[in-house]
Amino acid sequence: MAESITGSETIVESSLIGPTMGTIGYGCSMASVLISAYSPLLAAPEISSPVTHGITHALMFLAMACTFFCLYRFAREDCDRFVCSKHLQIVSLAMQLVLPIIALLDNLSSFTVPIPISVIAWLCFGTASAFFACAWTTAQNAIKEECIRSVNFLSFCIAACISLCVLCMPSIAGITTLIVLCIIQFSLLMCAPHKGGAVLDRDGSEWFAKSGFKKSGSYVMFVNGMMLGVFAGLLVARVSKYALPPAAIGISFIAIAIIFHVVTKKAPFLLSLGQAQLISLPIIICGVIAIGFLDAPWNTAAALGLFVVLYLFDYANTSVLSLRGRLLSISPCYCFSRGRLFIIAGQAAGWLVGAVLAGSGRGGLPIVSFVLVGLVCLYISTTAIGPQEGHVDNSEEMDRGGAVPMQCSEPTPLPQEERVTQARPYKNKCIQAAKRFDLTPREGEILVFLAKGRNAKYIADQLIVAERTVKTHTYHIYQKMGIHSQQELIDIVEAEPNIETEGPAA
Repeated sequence: MAESITGSETIVESSLIGPTMGTIGYGCSMASVLISAYSPLLAAPEISSPVTHGITHALMFLAMACTFFCLYRFAREDCDRFVCSKHLQIVSLAMQLVLPIIALLDNLSSFTVPIPISVIAWLCFGTASAFFACAWTTAQNAIKEECIRSVNFLSFCIAACISLCVLCMPSIAGITTLIVLCIIQFSLLMCAPHKGGAVLDRDGSEWFAKSGFKKSGSYVMFVNGMMLGVFAGLLVARVSKYALPPAAIGISFIAIAIIFHVVTKKAPFLLSLGQAQLISLPIIICGVIAIGFLDAPWNTAAALGLFVVLYLFDYANTSVLSLRGRLLSISPCYCFSRGRLFIIAGQAAGWLVGAVLAGSGRGGLPIVSFVLVGLVCLYISTTAIGPQEGHVDNSEEMDRGGAVPMQCSEPTPLPQEERVTQARPYKNKCIQAAKRFDLTPREGEILVFLAKGRNAKYIADQLIVAERTVKTHTYHIYQKMGIHSQQELIDIVEAEPNIETEGPAA
């Protein structure tokens, strides 16, 4: 057994079920969503046009967004136990299997499924997929904090490889494999231990309501999701018209995994919530313009590149949300469902735009390009005003003791008045790291304790503040440094040059 840095619970060292089985189960769950959402595999013959592809996929994402909304709005008091209910998981599996079974019947026989039933099946699949995503997020709370990132990444690699293989299969074999994937992930999830986060009390609920997503952050994620939906719709339309091989979608997911791995090793700060969006914007603008005015196949290549860029940072944001609830001792499902709502709703809107575009022909591409460029420009202004606030509004919070207010996460330079003339080498390293990542004075103090391996309870006792405040500051530190575990923080501090510097005494 090992203690988390939150200090609020003891968590098992094993993975969800085991180092291998949990990763495979989560990978199968992600693969089922990737295959259904970003390929025409499940499109019934009678609704196989690009327009109907866009509409049905939009309905699926809309159902996912509604499920996330209901979980964080109406089940906030006990989200984790709700999604870990075995009975609800069985119902969700039945809902998830309706769509691939209908598609399999369509391919095996002359039986024609009425369009209303197909629409209901897509809605059921979206609802069940969102439910399982939250269930796996909560199940991840049973593993060591520093292992969550590895499990997420390995699961995505497995999902990417499975997606590539399934998309290369004939329709009947691919749909059958998808059914098997749904059953495997369900079976492994049923065996996963329940180790959910703290139940939201009144204070916790009010705090999260005040320090949740700003309007600007919601807008940024919605626009990001909308662009992702438009480009995904264009690519699926190309695949359905045989202008693009289905394997291209699978290859794009493998490319995302490779890029994410390289960036994580070489420049992890690029994957932080604020930096990632700003860095990707020039690429997005150039690609959007290219799609509107380039002829085939170059416009398809541009759309594929933009899809990789947008999904890369969507995946990075998802991995942060998986850890956020643990750092704040709030339900992981609650944090995850609230964080995914806006970008999934944006994808629903994007798929609808893609459906309209597919119906109007290539003549609508320049118009859509101008609209998207305008959205991106607003996106730039919104994000650039407060890059550290792009997703989280860090409002001030009074400690439960009522004596010391929590520091805001506004980027405030560390004071330069006090010179540490005889500072210990390790403290110098912490000060260098605090300056490099633009931490606030309070975050700089907490960084020293975290670098020494201390947990939240110990830090709260030493600084005479509320434990929740320490966890909140820890989350802000992780966000600014682009990391997901205390061990990564220690590695960064140890890599700092050992020189004398200025800074506050911790």
